[in-house]
Amino acid sequence: MYRITCILVSLFTWSLVTGVNYERRTINTGDDIQLQCESEFPVHWCFPPNYESPDESKSITYTSPAIMKHTRNSKYITTLVVKSANYMYTGFYHCLKNDTDLPCNRDIQDSERSMYVYVQDPENLMVIKSYKVVQVMKKHDAVLPCLPTSPNVVVTLRKNDQEVRDGKLPNSDTTVTYDPTKGYIIKYFTLRDSGDYICTAEYRDKQEELICDVRITSTNPVTYLVSPTIKRMSKVVKEVFIHVDDELRLVCETSQSTHFQIQWNFPEKSKPDVLVNRCLSQSVICSSNSTLAISRVSSSDSGEYTCLVSARNLKTVRTTVKVQVQLKDIEINGNEDDKGNVGSKLEVVNMFMLLIIYFILN
Repeated sequence: MYRITCILVSLFTWSLVTGVNYERRTINTGDDIQLQCESEFPVHWCFPPNYESPDESKSITYTSPAIMKHTRNSKYITTLVVKSANYMYTGFYHCLKNDTDLPCNRDIQDSERSMYVYVQDPENLMVIKSYKVVQVMKKHDAVLPCLPTSPNVVVTLRKNDQEVRDGKLPNSDTTVTYDPTKGYIIKYFTLRDSGDYICTAEYRDKQEELICDVRITSTNPVTYLVSPTIKRMSKVVKEVFIHVDDELRLVCETSQSTHFQIQWNFPEKSKPDVLVNRCLSQSVICSSNSTLAISRVSSSDSGEYTCLVSARNLKTVRTTVKVQVQLKDIEINGNEDDKGNVGSKLEVVNMFMLLIIYFILN
């Protein structure tokens, strides 16, 4: 069972329990967000800066990652703290089991415990504001990410200077629906539906537009992800033996034909630095890697290190490496010079014993 308690700037407190899909809350830009998830099993948070960047118009930075602790009553509690949230933090906040195969994305799943947070900003009415190319398979659903930063923002859609309203399009099997947490959803998209769609967000005297260039693609939909590889010193590894105080550097590499996210799971007491080289290419095959590094390992760093690759609506794939941290070899007889001296002494003793045996026998 999940129990999520959320505090926004110490003004709001609410919980989400089994049977409730999700709640929506609104805060102002610059406010802090504190979310706490309580469970009978290990859990983690997925939140907007962990999603695939919706556009490249703004880099995303955040502080205070999730803090995990285990309470005495055998419940797991994970706390997420976001300092001075901005409009880019608008979105779903998911509390997921650590072993889940669900990707970290903007959609809501029945098996998740989630909340949707609006970070309203009078100067930024939409989360995504740059020109956006949306590719869709014929007769599939096209999703236009027209996401307001406040429930008070009014969003409309136009194509060819004509307003596109919710419902079935004239003389077509295509239907349009709008969900402010997902955007405009155009179902059963056909070739004649292709073109530029303009989302307009309005609040008081402020107005913003997002142009979505929706195109039919002939590329077959991706149905699975390829498992990543983990390398150490350019060699693929399954198990690593390393000495205390040595440097551990693991590189997770993957190539996929869809946008994806890389993340690491590692021993609870381990505190590695993780660098992700994100894939920003628009090519068919996208390559990326993530480096996990510990400058000086200790015995607490022993355990399993797992690289996970996830993508929207696809099963997560993973590769695990077992790391064993060993004590350095102890030189019982001191330094190399001492070893040489001991060897010389042994040779003298051996010669002396041979002489004694020779005289006894003769």
